[in-house]
Amino acid sequence: MITKKDAIAVGKAVVAAANREKENNNNEKDALWIINGVQFYALDNLWYDVFSNKLKEQFGYDRNKFIDEVLKG
Repeated sequence: MITKKDAIAVGKAVVAAANREKENNNNEKDALWIINGVQFYALDNLWYDVFSNKLKEQFGYDRNKFIDEVLKG
């Protein structure tokens, strides 16, 4: 079972990968748009396709709360 802490760690890993790609493509506007889109698709896929209802309950069934936790410094 994925814990809340695990979910946040996986989300942070997705964001870290996207940030590395953004650094490698910082002069390419189209690439940055694509990378941002893929990042949020990946986070959405975790929320909708991977996380159990019990895990979603820990975020108040609010996807944005999950994303906010992931994006916290």
